[in-house]
Amino acid sequence: MKHGTKTKTTVLKILEKEKNKDRINLNEPKIAVAVPDCPAHLNTYAKKEWKRITPILERMGLITHIDMAALAGYCQAYGRWIDAEKNIKKLQKRDGKDAMLINTPKGYVMINPYISVANKSMELMYKFMVEFGLTPSSRTRISVKSNEDNYDDFEKLLNKQMVNG
Repeated sequence: MKHGTKTKTTVLKILEKEKNKDRINLNEPKIAVAVPDCPAHLNTYAKKEWKRITPILERMGLITHIDMAALAGYCQAYGRWIDAEKNIKKLQKRDGKDAMLINTPKGYVMINPYISVANKSMELMYKFMVEFGLTPSSRTRISVKSNEDNYDDFEKLLNKQMVNG
C-alpha cells in the first residue's frame, strides 16, 4: 500500500518556507500557542513526559489547547513503553535470561507480552512524534523562529495575499 505525503499545517508550511504560496491555506483557523492541562488519567511516566515535552513544544510554537488529545496519546504511549520495558527488565533479573520468550503455566513457550506492548507503544509514539516535529527527520523540515516572529510572518503573508488577491 502506497502512502501519500502527509498534509502539513499552515504554520509548518510557513516555517518550512513553502515556495508555492497557493499551497498555504490562508483560511486555516489560527489558534494561540498554549499548553493544555495535563489529563489526570495519564500514568506516572506519561505525566513526567508531559511536563518534559510541553515547554519544548511551546517554545517551538507547535502546541495549542486543542492538541491535548494528541499529546496525551503520545505521552500515554511513552508511559506504557517505559512500563513495559521496566517489566521486561524485571523478568530478565528474575529469570536470568533475555526475557524475549516466556514459559506459560502449561509449559508452552511464547513471546513475552511486554515485548508486544513495548513495540506497539513505540510505534504509536513515533506516529505522534512525527506530528509534533519531534523526530530528527521531521525537525529538518522546520525552521523555527520565536512565536512572535512566526505569527508576524503569517500575518505578513496573509496581508500580502489579501493585497495581491
